[in-house]
Amino acid sequence: MQERENLSGNKAEEMMSELRAIQTEDLESRRAYFKKLSKKLLYKRVFQYFIFEERIEAGFNAFIAEELPEVK
Repeated sequence: MQERENLSGNKAEEMMSELRAIQTEDLESRRAYFKKLSKKLLYKRVFQYFIFEERIEAGFNAFIAEELPEVK
């Protein structure tokens, strides 16, 4: 956020590429967790776990959003 005023196109592209890589890794990790958990637990419990995890992540993201300056 501190660099947004002077952010070059190349740097923005590099940062977006890194963000996509992180998101892809996160999705692959969630798929692996789903596979492992669904072998041991009922799908209902696995679903509840993932919903709970999503709510925690949403709360965390909301907290971060409150601390960031407004984008103009």
